[in-house]
Amino acid sequence: MHSRSISTMLLCIVPLSTCSAAAEPESNYLTANDSAEITLVLPESADPLEAYAASELSTHLEKVTDIPPKVIRAYGDVAEILATETNIVVLGRVQNNPLLAHLAETNFFEPNKEEQGFSIAIKAHHASSQSSRWLAVLHGADPRGTLYAVRDFCHYYCYRDREDSFLFKTRVSFAPRIKIRQLSESGCNLFSATNHDPEYMNLVHTNVFSTDVVFNKQYFVDWLSEWKINQVTLVWCNYAEFD
Repeated sequence: MHSRSISTMLLCIVPLSTCSAAAEPESNYLTANDSAEITLVLPESADPLEAYAASELSTHLEKVTDIPPKVIRAYGDVAEILATETNIVVLGRVQNNPLLAHLAETNFFEPNKEEQGFSIAIKAHHASSQSSRWLAVLHGADPRGTLYAVRDFCHYYCYRDREDSFLFKTRVSFAPRIKIRQLSESGCNLFSATNHDPEYMNLVHTNVFSTDVVFNKQYFVDWLSEWKINQVTLVWCNYAEFD
């Protein structure tokens, strides 16, 4: 029998953590706003994990608003970026996004500095002449924290429920206390191919034909994501049926 650990990069979130938050569900900016246009401000130079998080965030924003965001890279003149007449989402770290550094200095949000930590702040965008505009900060203490910020933002503060879209005012700071969160997969057929013949379910040496133990894999991945699982240990046997 063999085993190995595989580090995973998942859109993640939640327990076993230090967390402070103030959410106001009644403040749905997507219903109060007369425009769904969004400018997504990315880091000047993104880490590969941050680039993945940015791609997921861009896709999610389009699903929620039905309009693809305008994507730009942060640059020195933050006043020019803030003066845009669209809503703004800012992603990254204070070290690689000058707009985030500026917003931290002006107390729009307080950066979480712990390992894997992140901060989210969503509120009215007063720098715009359009009073209904909003600005959202998704800040990570490190690239993994940036990924976790995107996961929380997409699941709790900006999402679509049936035909309605929601974006809530909030100010969140979060960091997991346990830094390595592992799932052990041992003989559970989590990754087996689906077979619709139940006779194969419990037969020895025929797991290659078995029905999935996890019937809704998307739900399973979301669960891993929610708990911020960052390592998966796989255990498998030498039987050809398991290949």
